[in-house]
Amino acid sequence: VQKLIKRITEGDLLGHLGEIRFALAHYYEDHHGAYPDRVEKLVPKYLSAIPVAEVPDHHAPSRKAKIFPHIESDDTGGWGYVADSSSKDYGRVFINCTHSHRRKDGSDGPFYLY
Repeated sequence: VQKLIKRITEGDLLGHLGEIRFALAHYYEDHHGAYPDRVEKLVPKYLSAIPVAEVPDHHAPSRKAKIFPHIESDDTGGWGYVADSSSKDYGRVFINCTHSHRRKDGSDGPFYLY
């Protein structure tokens, strides 16, 4: 049962990541090719609230989005976001966790590379 709950929570996490990415795409379109300088600027027009990032067995639930210069993780949980327009990763949001996760294709990889 615990394993099933963990898989469901991980599924929710990936769904929330998709919600933020979808909102960022709409923001980008509405702002003529610019992303917000903070994920929180998506609220309330594009998201009713920043979704919770919960990585079971590794990090407490968090709505925080930490700014990074490029996609990397300091493994403190929550979300990571690249707001630097000169970065190749500009506008990308990711899960701020270095722990490994079994993907649908059977491979393992860190959460932040989703």
